Amino acid sequence: MKNIQAAMLGGGLLLFAGAMPAIASVMTFDSLASDNLPLWGQPVGPDVREDGFVIRSCSGRCGADNLVVFNKSDPKQADPGGATIAVNFNDLTLTLSREDGASFDFYSIDLADFYNVHSFGPYVEFDFIRPSGSTTFFAGVTVPMGLQRFVFDQAGVTPVRFWGAGAWG
Repeated sequence: MKNIQAAMLGGGLLLFAGAMPAIASVMTFDSLASDNLPLWGQPVGPDVREDGFVIRSCSGRCGADNLVVFNKSDPKQADPGGATIAVNFNDLTLTLSREDGASFDFYSIDLADFYNVHSFGPYVEFDFIRPSGSTTFFAGVTVPMGLQRFVFDQAGVTPVRFWGAGAWG
């Protein structure tokens, strides 16, 4: 399965919460950015919280090193000068939700290959879950390096689950 970086650059992970007019939240993870991290990345825990949202990575395995961040100037950093959250194990499912459990609108996410090197392989599966059912999309990172934006524009989701899926080609 594919290791991914869920990276937020500029308009990265764009989420809308609240009643009309919509209030946009952009998760950038810049508070985790540093140039004093270990070469292999700094564990940031099984959960990452920002702006009332949480990304959980406990799906079978639940460890402090499930998610890592690389140095701002490291070539593995897909958001130079910022921070990307890298999934440290290829069998994890990430779940994004509001901390209060309310629904939200998921607009887009920026993804890169793990270590920010292009390799052809599997895709990322997204499940947008609502009380009335779920919608599934597949996305494959095709840019040579850096971030690729995927726009889904899904309204009224309670959690969004995503994970690397498929077999290496």
